[in-house]
Amino acid sequence: MKKIILIFMLVLILIGGYIVYDQEGIYSTSHQFNKIIRYPNKRIKKYCINSYTFNYIKSHDKQKLKNIIDNQGSEDVFYYVATYINKKIGIYGKINESGFHLLMPSYKVKKIIIYK
Repeated sequence: MKKIILIFMLVLILIGGYIVYDQEGIYSTSHQFNKIIRYPNKRIKKYCINSYTFNYIKSHDKQKLKNIIDNQGSEDVFYYVATYINKKIGIYGKINESGFHLLMPSYKVKKIIIYK
């Protein structure tokens, strides 16, 4: 009976860890995006793929991301799609899982695009 309870607890811990691991990417990406849209114009342009994306973000910089879906990337690349106001937005970046970041990888946003 003790073994069954121990195995059950271990499974619960693993499932909880996976959920936290998965949600960390969404939280980190959303947080970085919200910081990026408040940067000076020159720095925001570095992240925007085109001028349409830049102009849209600058004209709606007080908004937040909604409906962020799971990571669509693979290996060390991430790609999230979310809703920003009423448009779909794509956020691309790199995942660092080396060294200290093995258990909790760090996410670095590289490019943003608003889909017309």
